Amino acid sequence: IPGAYFLLPWCQTAGMVSNWFRNEFYGHFQAGGLGDVAALFRHMDEEADGILPGSDGLVMLPHLAGAFTPESNPRARGVFFGITLQTTRAHFSRAILESVAFMLKRNIALLENLGTTVREIYSLGGGSKSELWNQIKADICQKPVVTVRTYLPAGDNERQRQIEEGLWYLGRVYPMGEPVVRKLAEEDWANAWKANYHTLRVGRRFVIVPAWESAG
Repeated sequence: IPGAYFLLPWCQTAGMVSNWFRNEFYGHFQAGGLGDVAALFRHMDEEADGILPGSDGLVMLPHLAGAFTPESNPRARGVFFGITLQTTRAHFSRAILESVAFMLKRNIALLENLGTTVREIYSLGGGSKSELWNQIKADICQKPVVTVRTYLPAGDNERQRQIEEGLWYLGRVYPMGEPVVRKLAEEDWANAWKANYHTLRVGRRFVIVPAWESAG
């Protein structure tokens, strides 16, 4: 479209990480009768919801197929760090959800550093069905999360007109249903997870420092 552009930070593995974890670590539930995929994801969310924000210090890097933005590194690999004898499967489930939310937060920061104003997060696809995951994204990114079932919702008359026009064109090649809009309430969890993340010295020359702390 002449005069228009689209900024697209891209992460290869977001929902795919959750799918991988479900297939590899919850397969016995399917064999035991909990074969419905949606029910299995709800069960995973129920377990993860029992863990406090920050996953008791368990950190995950969700780069199971390399990294693209904000830093491009095709050789990047996934990591679970901070495993203890008290770490449960539920901790891993929540750490995955939080890791993707932090990846989203970093990409939002990338857009904002380019001068773009990010007011809301639109979530679509299978992951958007998770109330827990949407809430985690809202808490960590400090942005309202809008779940999208068919297309982007409108916030005013002009946006409504633009959306309706876009839906009309899209409906010519792909049948669309009625838009369903749902906003999640923001809760004051934004800083709760920080209690579990501190400066960590891994070796004499390698220190992991959270952005809100000083290496000292």
